[in-house]
Amino acid sequence: MERSESVDEDVQASAYLENDEIRERDDPMSDGGCTLGIGEEALVCSSEHEIDVGFCQNEERKSEEETTGEFDEQRGLVVERKEFDAPAVGMEFESYDDAYNYYNCYATEVGFRVRVKNSWFKRRSKEKYGAVLCCSSQGFKRINDVNRVRKETRTGCPAMIRMRQVDSKRWRVVEVMLDHNHLLGCKLYKSVKRTGTKRKCVSSPVSDAKTIKLYRAHVIDNGNNVNPNSTLNKKFQNSAGSPDLLSLKRGDSAAIYNYFCRMQLTNPNFFYLMDVNDEGQLRNVFWADAFSKVSCSYFGDVIFIDNSNISGKFEIPLVTLTGVNHHGQTTLLSCGLLAGETVESYHWLLKVWLGVMKCSPQTIVTDRCKPLEAAISQVFPRSHHRFSLTHIMRKIPEKLGGLHNYDGVRKAFTKAVYETLKVVEFEAAWGFMVHNFGVIDNEWLRSLYEERAKWAPVYLKDTFFAGIAAAHPGETLNPFFERYVHKQTPLKEFFDKYELALQKKHREETLGDLESLTLNTTELKTKCSFETQLSKIYTKDMFKKFQVEVEEMYSCFSTTQVHVDGPFIIFLVKERVQGESNRREIRDFEVLYNRSVGEVRCICSCFNFYGYLCRHALCVLNFNGVEEIPLRYILPRWRKDYKRLHFADNGLTGFVDGTDRVQWFDQLYKNALQVVEEGAVSLDHYKVAMQVLQDYNLQLRGKVRSDPEFTNCRFREMKFKAFLTENGVNLLEKRFLPAFDKMGKNCHLLLTKEHLFFLHNLLNGDGVQCIAQFRKDVLFDDYRISSQNEDRIAFSLDIALLYRAVKSSVSICTEFSGGLAANRLQIKLVKKLPPNCTQPMPFLTFETKGYKSAVIQDVPISKPLSRSQVIDLQTALDSAQDLPPTLVQVQDPNQLQNFVDHMRHVGDVLNVTISKHGDLQVQISTTLIRLGTEFQRLSVIGEKSQAPVEDRNLSAQARSERAIARGDAQSVQVSVKHFSKSLQCHLTKPDSAFYGIAPQGACLTVIFQFMVPGTRQTDKSISLHCRLPVLDPGSN
Repeated sequence: MERSESVDEDVQASAYLENDEIRERDDPMSDGGCTLGIGEEALVCSSEHEIDVGFCQNEERKSEEETTGEFDEQRGLVVERKEFDAPAVGMEFESYDDAYNYYNCYATEVGFRVRVKNSWFKRRSKEKYGAVLCCSSQGFKRINDVNRVRKETRTGCPAMIRMRQVDSKRWRVVEVMLDHNHLLGCKLYKSVKRTGTKRKCVSSPVSDAKTIKLYRAHVIDNGNNVNPNSTLNKKFQNSAGSPDLLSLKRGDSAAIYNYFCRMQLTNPNFFYLMDVNDEGQLRNVFWADAFSKVSCSYFGDVIFIDNSNISGKFEIPLVTLTGVNHHGQTTLLSCGLLAGETVESYHWLLKVWLGVMKCSPQTIVTDRCKPLEAAISQVFPRSHHRFSLTHIMRKIPEKLGGLHNYDGVRKAFTKAVYETLKVVEFEAAWGFMVHNFGVIDNEWLRSLYEERAKWAPVYLKDTFFAGIAAAHPGETLNPFFERYVHKQTPLKEFFDKYELALQKKHREETLGDLESLTLNTTELKTKCSFETQLSKIYTKDMFKKFQVEVEEMYSCFSTTQVHVDGPFIIFLVKERVQGESNRREIRDFEVLYNRSVGEVRCICSCFNFYGYLCRHALCVLNFNGVEEIPLRYILPRWRKDYKRLHFADNGLTGFVDGTDRVQWFDQLYKNALQVVEEGAVSLDHYKVAMQVLQDYNLQLRGKVRSDPEFTNCRFREMKFKAFLTENGVNLLEKRFLPAFDKMGKNCHLLLTKEHLFFLHNLLNGDGVQCIAQFRKDVLFDDYRISSQNEDRIAFSLDIALLYRAVKSSVSICTEFSGGLAANRLQIKLVKKLPPNCTQPMPFLTFETKGYKSAVIQDVPISKPLSRSQVIDLQTALDSAQDLPPTLVQVQDPNQLQNFVDHMRHVGDVLNVTISKHGDLQVQISTTLIRLGTEFQRLSVIGEKSQAPVEDRNLSAQARSERAIARGDAQSVQVSVKHFSKSLQCHLTKPDSAFYGIAPQGACLTVIFQFMVPGTRQTDKSISLHCRLPVLDPGSN
């Protein structure tokens, strides 16, 4: 399949540079030379190669004043000395030539020459897919070359880069060695090899020195897709390096330009605005799509402005404005790119947002930022500006981590913030902290105390947050693009991830709408009238949150009237709460009740923080015989029909402006939304609504529904056929399908050109996710697939039916045909008309052909997924394949299986702790007993550290607690049921298993390792791993 070709040549890239030379002559924008762009740097490269070098007639040289560098008198070359980015793992290039020339120019700047050590080509297409570039001093001369007169120059230098072509057809650097074992020569001209070929030239009286020949390489992305004459491109030029200008890397201009142009064509209500200075240079950017504008009209009362990318020195100076929708989910309202953290930039962004959205928020939550605070006070003087408690709590390790009594200060700080209900209690707790631990002079704590009215929950009880406040321990306010953007994400990559994130969020909101419409009384957990009342009104997610308060009413065991002042009555409600060390404590909550107007206010202020009444207020209402929650406490923003009601209250009149496309979009969108909501009520409603929408769509496009197989076109474009090998049948029948059958009933099957995936529970996200990947040659022979969706086909099926069909086919082959070796098993995708049906259905068919007969097994499957659904599935698959920072290897997973089998009836929650020392602890705890098992000194992959000597004699519990406190371990809680289900993967007979915890305790990951039979090498053609949702992220 592959061919490796060893090359021992200097990397002058003659053909490539010749082609580039031709391109430069033809380029009307070329001035006789061009630059090689790496990030913000530019290199001027010269060469004396027979093809690279040209002698110019009648061509003026640039003056020495225009050229920054040094002049080499011997060669007549102007050498420009600039810092050059060293190669690093993860760099990507558009082509092999770009990567090749990048490394050559880097070598030129550092002072060494380069050789192509190896190249790899595909056997059939002869396409290059891998290469190693090394220093010319790498290796040693062959024995046959020792007697040659040429001087020995090789020293066995290890410097090299290894790169390969990835799925995106880009070339990625996968291995780098920068160190040399020899002296490096002079820069630039030392790396150029002279050749014996001479060129005829005519000397020019104007120029007595050779001109420098430059060439252009598209390194990573040079932004050349933007029209150089366009107004937009001029705004982007020379905009880096100034604090008042937007910092753009090479290629960012093309990314912004292409995205905005595409959105303007596909989304008529997409809006963007750019802020430029007097020289036409870009400073700030604002944009919002149609969905964001509609969401802002619904949920713009409380917004969160996230500027953590700017304050955190991210590659992208991104600012997002988000809100909370009727499901309690984060929804994007707009985005911006800012030149920096200045009052002017923030003021411009907020002013544009106000003008576009026509919305003045009631509450604005931000991080502590003086320029942003000043801008908000100017643009939204009537809004309540509050600081994010999440950001403050996250900065505690950074700001206080150097204190010798850090643990005590942190606990005292947390107690003052979360466990105080009155201002006097907060002041007393804060005073105890600063005096007892001697931190009264700490500048950060002092500034926090001065601004305590803007962030401490005890001062914010009269501010409505709609769930953004995160006023309880463990609650966090996460960035909208948290799992899509990291510090090094380039801007040109961000827009792809931006669309993926929006698609996921829109899908979650749509699913929430559909689930809310089907919410029924079977999901009630109590007989409380409050629960029944809101189950008919609220969306499912918000009802679930309120349902917790109803259930916790039973932890409130005393409601006592303590004071009466006219119509106002103060009640004292006692509740059992979980305190330090999991001890149950009794706390008193004061509740004010006004019977005459139906007003109830608890000192915990849950209603203002989260938008629904707390358990204490519900107890008081119940104590006073109130059977329904007063309407003033049923917020319209949580209703399942809120969007429809909001449209009825704020909808446009019958007048339509013939020139306002924005008004057209708003009316069409809101009217279509009513059709969607009505169509999701039942199957009959859905069929009617879908028929209407399809007919209208065909009418708008001027088409007539004349083709009876109109809806079958997409399926006809999909083709799949292959033959299962004997090894593939054994893998599926005896190992993997029995394990998948234990994991759940249904799973998705994703077929690509090179792989087959079994994806269990990947889109639901509320259980154990299981991902199995097989290379096509492991399971199949004569594998054929085609579709218009980049040759990808995905559908869901019943895994039990698939397992039964494979077993039946194997037994038939064995009984009548002498085994699979004598008779191959064919599998293909077909569409058939089942008995008593009027519409054909898709099937996955297993066909065994004998000498005189054939046996066919049909497995019904779902309708193949559409392009957008496949993208969602692929996105979920990509995110599920992220590895934890630390993995520990368990050689014998049966020990874990035995432990869980014996202890599964003890409790429902399993605590898993993994340390960088190679320790794995699994515990099941109850109020009476704690049982567990521990694996020590396991093999560690990823981040690792040595265990302190003083920890050796400690108990397992003590060691884990100390490791967590040092940041050397993570601990999460998972369901025993989920953990036991993941162990069913042992039926696949793995050789070992790796356990790890994702960052921030997002999930517990189990990776199963398979070895090539008879060796100790990992079988890379098969992979299997599980992701377990966590009940409690625990400690990091």
